[in-house]
Amino acid sequence: MSKIDDCIILPPDIRFDERLTSGAVTLYGEIVWLCDENNRCFVPNHKFAEAFSVSETAIKHRLSELEKCGYIKRFRKLEGDDKTRPKGRYIVPRDNFEELKKAYMTQEIGDDYDDYE
Repeated sequence: MSKIDDCIILPPDIRFDERLTSGAVTLYGEIVWLCDENNRCFVPNHKFAEAFSVSETAIKHRLSELEKCGYIKRFRKLEGDDKTRPKGRYIVPRDNFEELKKAYMTQEIGDDYDDYE
């Protein structure tokens, strides 16, 4: 995946994956475009819904498609003394999974994040 000025180049395996709707493919491109320097996207579902003029439910379905097919991973930020209350979430495109796993193993990110389910 690469960014060039104002466009995203999607790899063919994502563009032509018949399991994905066109909305999910477009959302993947937007997620990649909005990732921070650590390749994480913190945009909430309602902002995606506004940007694409669809419901939050539609965004949730598209995110589920992408995650089920292995193109993204969602993580939930937890808060509270027992780290059980959800505070927010972020999305990581598949190209960054291994880097993220290493960061968890070395505690660079911290242990207050959990898989999104």
